[in-house]
This record gives sequence, structure tokens and C-alpha cells, in this order.
Amino acid sequence: MNIQSIRRIDYWTGIPICFLLSILNTLEQMLGIRKIKAEEEPRKILFLLISELGSTVVAYPAFRKVRGNLVTHRVLYSQNRHMVYNFLALSQALWSSDAGQPFLKKTLKNESIELPKIRSAVTEKDALWAKLKRFHDAIGPGCKLIVLNPNASALLPLRKWPLDFYGRLARLLLQDPDLYIACIGVASEKPDAQAVIRMAANDRVIDLTGETTLRELVILFNISRLLITSDCGPAHIACLSSVPILIFFGPETPTLFSPLSPRVKVLARLRMLSLCVCL
Repeated sequence: MNIQSIRRIDYWTGIPICFLLSILNTLEQMLGIRKIKAEEEPRKILFLLISELGSTVVAYPAFRKVRGNLVTHRVLYSQNRHMVYNFLALSQALWSSDAGQPFLKKTLKNESIELPKIRSAVTEKDALWAKLKRFHDAIGPGCKLIVLNPNASALLPLRKWPLDFYGRLARLLLQDPDLYIACIGVASEKPDAQAVIRMAANDRVIDLTGETTLRELVILFNISRLLITSDCGPAHIACLSSVPILIFFGPETPTLFSPLSPRVKVLARLRMLSLCVCL
């Protein structure tokens, strides 16, 4: 489904439904049919995928905190702090004793932000190396493998670094004769990967678009030396692995949406321009 279809569905169905449910909720509370108490123990939780796959990773600390119904608590959103804290605010508000709304009138700066690390078994790594070998005979555990993700989903094309820059970057990296590059993405992104491979003009760049499961993608990150990516879901999924991440960010801000990995290096719009000149 393209972005225009999603917007039309949201405009003509999402907004009216939310409007009607808000009126119903207000009437129920005014008539005493359903009164929400701050100290009431939540019973059920509904998590909605807010925008994209990467949000699932960013929201993980919030998932660990909750035991209740998020719909009943209005929480102040801050556009000046990372999204992980906005997600956490939703969770913490369930146990907030503050009077009035919006809830959670406290700082979360000292909150521990931890993501799980998915370890890959030796058998899983061996199986993935064998799979990669089908794309190039010389690929194996002794080589240097870099993952290249030139895509940012069809819904958010503004996040993409130009494909010809990826091609030029690949050619520079391949000056190391022991280095191999794996281009990733979903099957529909294969044309972009193929364009980068043509520009790289080297058989040590392989096309893995549409070829990996989500689990295999994490294993791929665990056996790789580096992930180079646009701002998108795989950048956040890579935080569950041990791979260093180099991410090109723009037009959105890394202050809010940077991957939660201690091994991430962000190149935002101005720095990206400098890198483009160097290439």
C-alpha cells in the first residue's frame, strides 16, 4: 500500500473513528459509567505499531514496564527528547499518582535504557555463511563483511541517501581485496540494490534483498564488521546485535530517532553534505 492510500484511509476513517470514540469516552466518564482512577491497577494493554518496524525496537523499554490499559491516560509528548522517553512516559503514567492530566510530571532522564542482545549460535552463523557462499564462492568467516542498506522504505523516500553515493562508497570500500558487501532490503527494494551493485562494478557486492528472514538479518549483523544504512527499520534492528552502525540521517533529527546502540555513529544532514563532497 502506498503512502497516499494510507493517508486517505487515515483521513476518512481514522479521524472520524477516533472522534466518535473520544466523545463516547468523555460521556462515560461524565455519567460515571466508567471512571478512571490514577491508582487503579491496569488490567489489559494494547500496543499499536506507531509508525514503522524500527519503532518496535525503540519502544522495547516501554514494553518491559507496562501491565495495563494505555488508552485511558493522556501523557504529554515532548518533541525535544528521544522517542524512547516518550514511549516510557506512556508506561510510567499507568502508575502515576499525579493529580490531573496530562500525566507523568517527572523526569525520565535517569531511566535505564536497555535493549536485549540477540546472540547467534555457531550453527546459525555457519548456516548463514553457507547461504552467503551461494552468492559468491569466496565468502567465508575469514573475510570482512559489510552490510549496505541503501533503502528507507517506499513510504519515506526523503530519508534516502542518493544511490550513486552508495555506489561510489562501495567502490572505495572494495579497494580492500578482503572485503565483501551485502546489500539488504525487502524484495521490492531489489532495483535499488541492483543499481548500487552496477555502480560498484565488482562481483564482491552481493544482493540479499528479499533473501533473509528477520532472524537471519540479525545473524547477518552479528557476523558483519559494519552496517551502513539510511534511517530506517534495519538500523534499529541492528541495535539487537553487536554490529557497529553508520547511519545517514535526514531530514528528521537523530535527537529524537537515533538508534539506541552504543556503537552507532550518526551522520546528519550537514555532515552528510561534507561526506558527499569527499566522495
